[in-house]
Amino acid sequence: MGTTIIGISALSMVIGVLMLSLPQILVSGVINRVVVSLDKVVVKYHVGAGTCLILASIFLFSYGYYLGWL
Repeated sequence: MGTTIIGISALSMVIGVLMLSLPQILVSGVINRVVVSLDKVVVKYHVGAGTCLILASIFLFSYGYYLGWL
């Protein structure tokens, strides 16, 4: 369980940083073809979504640290 939480947290941190720094990487490629056309949504809300993902990642890391998983 601890490894899963830490893995999700690390993935969330990476995607959040990518959303803040390089949103065009997420728009082009696999995500655009697999899910739905996310071009307009990702470009429009990339700062808010990236910030939320980073905050969620920090919360999960602190949760894992509190429970002794780190």
